[in-house]
This record gives sequence, C-alpha cells and structure tokens, in this order.
Amino acid sequence: MPPIEPNNVVNSVTTTTKTGYFSRIGSSIKGIFFGFLIFIASFVVLYWNEGKVDKSDVASTAVEISATSSNTDANLENKLVHLNGDLVTDSKISDSTYLQENNYLVLNRKVEVYAWVEESSSKTKTNVGGSQTTDTTYTYKKDWVAEAPDSSSFQEQKGHENVDKTLDSNTWYASIAKVGVYEVEPAKLTMPGFVEIALTKE
Repeated sequence: MPPIEPNNVVNSVTTTTKTGYFSRIGSSIKGIFFGFLIFIASFVVLYWNEGKVDKSDVASTAVEISATSSNTDANLENKLVHLNGDLVTDSKISDSTYLQENNYLVLNRKVEVYAWVEESSSKTKTNVGGSQTTDTTYTYKKDWVAEAPDSSSFQEQKGHENVDKTLDSNTWYASIAKVGVYEVEPAKLTMPGFVEIALTKE
C-alpha cells in the first residue's frame, strides 16, 4: 500500500500571468511563421514516404523453404525466402536479480516507481484593451511511472521531491535461437509480445 502523505503538503497551487496586447501580436506572428515551416516540412515527409519500399510487396515474392533441412537449391542463392516453425533456444538468461535462468528468447524487466506527478490546467480571459490574464493551476498526485519526473522543474517543489530508481528497466536476449535447422539472433527480430511472469519467493 502506498504511504500516506503528510497533511501539510500543498497538492495544488495557482499562478497568474498577464500578457500585453503587443506581446500577443508578436506571438501570433511567430505562430504563422512556424506554421509555414510545418507546411513545408509536410511535403518533405510526404516525398520521403512515397520513396519507401512497401515491405508487404517484397515479402509476397518470398519463396517458401522447409525448416527441417538445409536448403541446397542454388537457384535460391541471394533470394528472399520464408519458413515456418517454432523459435526455440538452448541459451539460458535471467535478470541476475529476481528471476532464475531459463530458456527465454527475450526477457524484459519493466521497473516503475511511485512518484509525484505534476499536472496543469489553464484558463485565459481577455481584458479591456486587448491584454490577457491566464490562471494556471498545478496539481500534484502520486502515481506509478516508468521514470520519476524531475521535481526541480515543478512549480511547487516543497513536499514533492522525487528520488531516482534503484533498479532500471532492461531487456536481455538469448545469444542464439533456431527455427528448425536455421539459426537466428533474437536481438535482430521483432517479437510479437511479452508474457508476464509472476515473481515468487522461490
């Protein structure tokens, strides 16, 4: 169960800023300029995507081979092939901390920390003369996150100090695996997903 926070911790604070009329005009001009740059960049991205090779078209030309015996057909030299079979390994890996070694293809350790998280919301109103007043409310709550936010950047730092994790997330791969008689490197493959393993005292 997460620890109960002291009653004297301020978990909400509001700041008020005022923007003059001419500052608003300057910001609008900057917005138009950056919008134009994004418009130009979109054409570059579109051109780049058009030039990419469709991998599905390439894969459709692959020739199927058997996974149970080495292929010796010289006509398939330098050709794209595909095969079906179970991907298995004799290698044993672990995280060296909590999990015993086993024949895992890939082992992914996900570490989270219970830390302070800052959220903000703003309300802006236009004043007589064209200036604007913005009220920004910062709220703080604790949550499980992959990385603790840098509390030195919080609007209200007191009582919301975060500490670094003592254990990092990491991924380990079996050195080699096989599909039938063919060897592959798991680190070079895109795996379909991970199965969660419940930790026990054993």
